[in-house]
Amino acid sequence: MIVIGVDVHKHELTAVAVDELGRPLAERSGPLDEELLAWARSLRGDTLLWALEDCRHVTSGLEQMLLAADERLVRVPPRLTAPRWSNARQVGHDRRARGRTGRPARAAP
Repeated sequence: MIVIGVDVHKHELTAVAVDELGRPLAERSGPLDEELLAWARSLRGDTLLWALEDCRHVTSGLEQMLLAADERLVRVPPRLTAPRWSNARQVGHDRRARGRTGRPARAAP
């Protein structure tokens, strides 16, 4: 199986095809057009699965094109595709705890 992850924007998209182990096979950037489907089918995978970020206001055209071509697709919740900010939040909390001095906050007596 080949999974094609797609990052869609208003006027263009980037698609990356990966194998079962997550190794990149191919990448394509450009407009949303019929050439995208031809590119995907040229990868010679026995099964294609499209993974689209669930932003229907941006991906609806691509979804309609894929469904009309009898392609399989899944919608991925945006929280799973967003960068992980947990480390940044921890650093931010730590800085606030230290105050402006840069020293660790003191424990209350």
